Amino acid sequence: MERILRGGSRRLFFRLERSGERLILVRFPDLEELERYRLRLAYLSNHGMPVPEIREENLQGLELLVTDGGETSLGDVARAVDGEKRLTLYREAVGLLVRLQEIPLDQKLPLFGSERVLKDLAYFEEMYLGFYGGSRVDYDEALKERLLRGFSRFENLKSLLYRDYQSENLLWREGVWTMIDFQDLFQGPALYDLASLLEDPYVDLPAQDVAHLKDRYFHASAVIGGALSEEEFQEGYALFASLRLLQCLGAYANLGFRQGKEWFQPYLQVAERRIAPLLKVI
Repeated sequence: MERILRGGSRRLFFRLERSGERLILVRFPDLEELERYRLRLAYLSNHGMPVPEIREENLQGLELLVTDGGETSLGDVARAVDGEKRLTLYREAVGLLVRLQEIPLDQKLPLFGSERVLKDLAYFEEMYLGFYGGSRVDYDEALKERLLRGFSRFENLKSLLYRDYQSENLLWREGVWTMIDFQDLFQGPALYDLASLLEDPYVDLPAQDVAHLKDRYFHASAVIGGALSEEEFQEGYALFASLRLLQCLGAYANLGFRQGKEWFQPYLQVAERRIAPLLKVI
């Protein structure tokens, strides 16, 4: 049994093989998180999304044994290729997001609203500005107010919100996708997940690819189609990309520098660079 070390989760992951099948043993910190994972997995699976299957449950030991989507993420592949090959993979990931957002909303899911935005901004302020001492983001109370006002404009364009729809949570093996780290689903603004994917510091997509994929999503999305003009779409995208990257900066400061998980550290500088032009149009 092999321990899987990547990621910032409180859960523990181990890869093993049983009867010729590759499996992942997931060990949860508490029963509440395990139950939430099971419910979200069933919800996504019942609507045809590519998620792992549960093979065994050990509730007393806080463990689930699930199928293995592979060792290669979208990020791994995207960092190894460029040009049309990378763009083809991202077109598929955008298409998967469009499908995800067409799933009927479960009204029992928590709402990603202004309180959650304030919590994320407080996390950024505490970890990036406070603990890390970051100074490369032009952030002040006036910007914070603009972000909150902007959020109120778009928060009613709700869909199923993955919350962490980025390249490390999309596994890819021989043309088959597997979605992971989905236990924190929300009802929330559709553009947040698009921005999470395209502004993802783990891959650092070039501007022309981002523009192409945004246009592809704009014309394919049933949630956005007819609800926003192209200008409004661009404004909303910049807003949610900024909110997402501020959250990332807080996370990288915490995980990479406070907790000493060094593999997160290089991505903080990428996030700083990507957010700068976005904040200028908020």
